Amino acid sequence: MIATVLIGVVALIHAYIVVLEMVLWTTPRGRHAFGMNAEKAEETKVLAANQASTTGFWSLGWRGAFGSASRGFRSRSSS
Repeated sequence: MIATVLIGVVALIHAYIVVLEMVLWTTPRGRHAFGMNAEKAEETKVLAANQASTTGFWSLGWRGAFGSASRGFRSRSSS
């Protein structure tokens, strides 16, 4: 139960980071989150979108783990 909740929290954090990096990067909220000025945010917008794609894959992986944990996943080697 606790593991399921923690995995869900981590998945949501990763999803929020994807939104920050892809959508909100050049907005005041995104710039504040990463401590950048408007000029630097514009220069690094493409880099942020690239990083967001990697973070997005992590988010999907955590969601898969969340689904497995919530269904009571057991590996084959468990007794």
